[in-house]
Amino acid sequence: MYRRELLNDWDKKIMEFLRYLTQKGNHATKKEVAEKLSLTRPTLLKLVADIQAIFKRMDGFNLTASNHEYHLHIDLTQNLSFITKYLMLYSRKYKILKEIFEQENVNIHYFCDSNGLSIATYYAEIRELNELIAEFNLIIKNNQIHGSELQIRHFFSSLFFHTLPVEKIELLKEQLLPVDFVADLEEQLEIRVNYSFLHELTIYLWVVKVRTERKKDYTTSESDFVEEIRNLGNRESFVAGIKAIKSFTILQDLCQKYLPYFPSQQDSEISRLICFFMSHHFSSSDSLLFRELNALGRYHNFVSYNFVQTFFDLTETSAAENEYIVYNVLKSIWQNILLKGQIMMDQTIFFNRYLDELDAINQKRQFEQLILQLENRFPELFNYQKIKDPLKGDLGRAFLYLQEKKEALYRVGIYYVGNQLLARQMTDYYLYELNKYPNLYATAWNKDSQFDIVLSNYEIGDLIKSEQLFYINVSHPDLNIQEILQYVKQDNSR
Repeated sequence: MYRRELLNDWDKKIMEFLRYLTQKGNHATKKEVAEKLSLTRPTLLKLVADIQAIFKRMDGFNLTASNHEYHLHIDLTQNLSFITKYLMLYSRKYKILKEIFEQENVNIHYFCDSNGLSIATYYAEIRELNELIAEFNLIIKNNQIHGSELQIRHFFSSLFFHTLPVEKIELLKEQLLPVDFVADLEEQLEIRVNYSFLHELTIYLWVVKVRTERKKDYTTSESDFVEEIRNLGNRESFVAGIKAIKSFTILQDLCQKYLPYFPSQQDSEISRLICFFMSHHFSSSDSLLFRELNALGRYHNFVSYNFVQTFFDLTETSAAENEYIVYNVLKSIWQNILLKGQIMMDQTIFFNRYLDELDAINQKRQFEQLILQLENRFPELFNYQKIKDPLKGDLGRAFLYLQEKKEALYRVGIYYVGNQLLARQMTDYYLYELNKYPNLYATAWNKDSQFDIVLSNYEIGDLIKSEQLFYINVSHPDLNIQEILQYVKQDNSR
């Protein structure tokens, strides 16, 4: 599910117009736009007028029209994601989802009157929403969302992570996530967290808090939780196993100490929290939590463990010698097993670039055969369907690096100086993109830690020693990613 699918139809046209201009280098002829988007002249004129009106209320955007062309200007501190979030405020579907999330009982007539909707339009939007959230195994009935508690939390957490302003998430983080909790979490579970993960954790805890306060988390017993993870296999062993690991006790103690709003007295809630950690990029293979979860899967012969072993057997490589790839593949398969559905940004950068790289080394066909073998060996894991992105993309990148024998881990430090909001956004972008690659581990740069590569918009040459320095390209950050990958590739070939 793409985030833009929640927008009103007219706002979807606005985003199509803007995306097309950015793809064309921020300018295109009026004829090109009209033909590409199938717009009549009156519709195109109204669309442009509406966009210009929106830009007057936002900084950093400008759309001008000459006799034959449209020109789009976007400041380096902005991107189209800000426009999507702005338009989301007017989305009927998004308003309905927020109302369902926030209210114990939805008063349809009051909601429709407040938002200028007819009852017929409300139910038409509900029908379309049900088509969208079906991939999450959820459905809206009687003005409430129904499905497993794990899936409901996953959906709302993903929704608000991709739609709430950063300022709102930061405010929630200050309210819900004490600094001491994060510090103890990192120390005791031996994990390393970044801004992106902290924001995701904040949203998850907020969703739990709201649903608990609204008494919407009906399924809180252990038996209910066991049913929620029915795709895991050996689920009774999993539930019993995670309650016995040290990380479970640590998490429960920390939640009881620092998070008074979290229902930590219920073991099933700690189990769900561990599932959240399992399905997000929280650490690396040297953390206590990951080591315990991996050992648990090996001991109980979980399908996730079998999948990873089969992946390495089919690629004729050793899991023991590629622990970082084990980590990335396990994280991907855990997410695929535990959770259904995903909300994606409007444009997914580098999503299928690994296919071009595999093609370049004549391994694309071998990878497709590998995927087919995995589908045949684990049909129940994928509901007897084909492996889909983004799991396929994660497997493709892992396969690519195994083929190129990229087993060395490169530590990348990100150091951005300037506007705090932009700094956070740029840092999170690079952390998210670089940590997709098994041979890279990216964190915020500091002078006391050791790095192989430093990515910065500031001259810090005097502060680094032997690190390779790259300067951040704000306009085209994807070029930085490619530069780093090329550097690593050349370094490994020496």
